[in-house]
Amino acid sequence: MSVKLAAQSNRKMRKLLSIVFCLAFFGLMAQPLELKRGPYLQFGTTNSMIIKWRTNTSAIGKVYYGTSLSSLTSVVAESAPAVDHLVTVQGLQPYTKYFYKVETNDTLLTTVDSSYHFITNPPQGVDRPINIWAIGDFGKANQGQKDVRDTYLQRKGNSHTDVWLWLGDNAYYNGTDEEYQTEVFDIYPTIFRNTVVRPSPGNHDYGAMSALGVAHDSIPYYKIANVPTNGELGGEPSGIPHYYSYDYAGVHFVSLNTEWLAYLSADSTSMLTWLRRDLNRNTMKWTIVYFHKPPYTKGSHDSDSWFDALQLGREKIIPVLEEHGVDLVLNGHSHCYERSFLLKGHFGKSNTFDDSMKINKTNGNEAQGTPYYKYVNGPKKGFGTVYAVMGSSGSLSSDGDLNHPAHVIGDKTRCGSLMISVDNNRLRAQMITDQNNVFDDFTILKVDSTYTGISSVAIENNYLRVYPNPTSINCYAEFSTTENSSVEVTLTDMNGREIWSRKEKTTAHELSKVLIPLKRLSAGAYLVSLRAPNGKPVTKEIIVQ
Repeated sequence: MSVKLAAQSNRKMRKLLSIVFCLAFFGLMAQPLELKRGPYLQFGTTNSMIIKWRTNTSAIGKVYYGTSLSSLTSVVAESAPAVDHLVTVQGLQPYTKYFYKVETNDTLLTTVDSSYHFITNPPQGVDRPINIWAIGDFGKANQGQKDVRDTYLQRKGNSHTDVWLWLGDNAYYNGTDEEYQTEVFDIYPTIFRNTVVRPSPGNHDYGAMSALGVAHDSIPYYKIANVPTNGELGGEPSGIPHYYSYDYAGVHFVSLNTEWLAYLSADSTSMLTWLRRDLNRNTMKWTIVYFHKPPYTKGSHDSDSWFDALQLGREKIIPVLEEHGVDLVLNGHSHCYERSFLLKGHFGKSNTFDDSMKINKTNGNEAQGTPYYKYVNGPKKGFGTVYAVMGSSGSLSSDGDLNHPAHVIGDKTRCGSLMISVDNNRLRAQMITDQNNVFDDFTILKVDSTYTGISSVAIENNYLRVYPNPTSINCYAEFSTTENSSVEVTLTDMNGREIWSRKEKTTAHELSKVLIPLKRLSAGAYLVSLRAPNGKPVTKEIIVQ
């Protein structure tokens, strides 16, 4: 080839390469915007909500919102382009439902449908029924985690989740941003868009960094979570996101950190000092505290172990909680479900536990007539706390015997989550398995100090207990009335068709018992009712297996 032809060929090649480069460059520039994460809700208050999302390229985001899906006329825009977007919607009305849509560079990134909504907090201290969902050790992207999600959505139906609690180890195994994407955001997309998360961190959220590491705030958890640190939602300001508190309706919530050992050590009591101040100023009817490492467990971890900081947490945290009458403590870490009696005063290892530490020795099941009672006044005001380990929302382990003497019940064969409702003087919690069964069901009732047993059920009129429940054989109805009377005990199906009835005479406040025949009944739910001349009828559901 001549020199002239070679030069021409080189020029053509350079021109071709230039064209290819330009096409590639402008192709990247013209890359369409895509939604990579979210939207998800953070830091809800009575009059504001944070909405966050992620796009594949930097752009200016906008949120359009309104109380009607057909009229999203209000808008808030970011001041600068971003990939990780954060928009704070302000000036809202308390406990009001708002619909929204998200745009970035005028590209609509969400569909306009009712699943994109949020509900602002009720006014602080205003008592109203609320629903809580608690999950722990869930970030695995496995079938168990997905089944727990699906059964929860089925169970809750159209009811709103007011508070969504994460109990730590939210993304395995190192809490990286990529793991949070695939194991958390990709698993709960429809829940994220209308439910505010109130999280706690676990050891896996700190990843390869030990509890004595130096990059405390650099982990993805703290970039994802926006939490109240300055008392914006009630509670004592913590000033840092590692632990915090807030009020929702009539419940005071406290999220603690058991992963940064300095918070629990004898020579650095910043969290414990703050915790005392916070609980001292708390005036809510109910108090729920949650953190990752449980004080009582015999599952995949052992709370008698000093090495894993469980013993340290029990010795340092639990006395403060019980001193202030905390009602419920939720944890993860052990990959199982365990739940305690109503307890007070157990701060040592499991071999130091005795029955005197049980404020109530029953299973807490209200349907069986054995709820837990806590006094709101008198010398035993606030006595008793229930502790639940909910570390199987995506993780299971065959380790451990689940034989801690403080516990009523335990299971390491099924994934699950806790559904909790709080309504006036009643807190009810149910462990729902990944197969949509109720494995555990306990209730705490706040009562006056004059409560002495059956006689005080006059607060709720007459008393009725049905047991065993569920059952595949006959059952008993145990009952009492507030006055001497003639009563009728009836068994009906769920359509109100009477199957069996019995009339009895009762003496005020004394227990009576009758046998209810069930052998010929089909499996399913039935109703047992107690009717007396005085007071309202009392009805209990019984499950025939």
